[in-house]
Amino acid sequence: MGVFGMRYPLVIIAVVVLALGSFADEAMLVSFALTLASGDSKNLTLLYTLSMIGGVTASRSGAFILPKISEKIILPTVFFLQGLIILAFYFFANSALLILVLSFLLGYLGSLLWTVFLSVLPNYFSNNLTLANKLTQTIKNAGFVFAPSLTGLAFGFIEKDLVFILSAISFFCFILLMLNGHHSNKQQPIDETSNNNYIISYRQFIKNHTIQKVLLFFTITISLTSALNIIIIPYINHQLNLSPFIYGTTLSMMSLGLLISPMLFSDFFKKIGQVSGAYLAAGLMGVGMMGFGLASMLSNYWVIFVLFFSGLLVGVGNGVQNTLMSEFMLNFCGNYTKQLMPHYVLSLQCCVLLGFAITFLIKSEWIILSLLLFGFIVVACGVLGAWINSHIIQEKWEI
Repeated sequence: MGVFGMRYPLVIIAVVVLALGSFADEAMLVSFALTLASGDSKNLTLLYTLSMIGGVTASRSGAFILPKISEKIILPTVFFLQGLIILAFYFFANSALLILVLSFLLGYLGSLLWTVFLSVLPNYFSNNLTLANKLTQTIKNAGFVFAPSLTGLAFGFIEKDLVFILSAISFFCFILLMLNGHHSNKQQPIDETSNNNYIISYRQFIKNHTIQKVLLFFTITISLTSALNIIIIPYINHQLNLSPFIYGTTLSMMSLGLLISPMLFSDFFKKIGQVSGAYLAAGLMGVGMMGFGLASMLSNYWVIFVLFFSGLLVGVGNGVQNTLMSEFMLNFCGNYTKQLMPHYVLSLQCCVLLGFAITFLIKSEWIILSLLLFGFIVVACGVLGAWINSHIIQEKWEI
């Protein structure tokens, strides 16, 4: 059989493709940012906004694409187009407008890739879906952790020639998937053909009572914790007047927590239930946010210690929340993961965009108060959400 009931060849291919794809996608976005950094600062905001809008568009269209087209066609196509977009950057690196267009397209493909992986997990790893979900979350998080630093290092030496390495990664994944698809042409995953053409609208998804109950407070916690990623930059660098090294190390602690939490901590939080555990993990992020705000009241080395520890709390909470919620949704969707998971991803992305929008309303003198207030709200919503969903019954989606 393989590892924990999973087939060796399939696990290896899935790990390689997801790891390389996640790395190439994140590394290319960093390359875009480094190229635009010397120009108008508004272009950087537009870069990440357009990338996120591309992701939202992918999730919206994914609900219609995935039930109609097999993942054996979608995945190779995504990597082939990703390779072409990365190569295009080499020729259009001097045009800020075209880089922004490429960021939208890359955001679309990256989100579609992630949505496809989540949607088909039950079809291929039904014997151990929990472990497969943890591995998927860990590998995806690893791309967030290692891609920026490695890209920054490589970009300093070879600059835009880096695209040849990243495009080669995408084309390698394309070839690997094509060869595997040809080899396993006669093998059908579980439930690949059942309910394949059925379309479920986002309105149907969001009107479901279980979905409303589960996602109600997550819209608040995800939005406010997403705002943290933006306001933490001026907070540490300007208000606390600390060095870029401290800011970078704080982000590293957040990344460390994000990386280790799916495997090490998700089972602990899961003891009270998948959804309740995810909400408590969100509350942990709120504690970290309040810790960031309280750091401004400390002095000497205590402020640095609290920043690092708060960053670790935020990272662990984020990783556990994502892992347990995706596990719950994969079980809840049943045979309709291809129709429903894109709607779930879309909901998360809209919350992140709302968080970005909130930061535009925060003046610099309000940052400390915002961290304390947002942190308190996130903790309250986390505890309340855990209590409301403590007796939720694990159901399956029914038409």
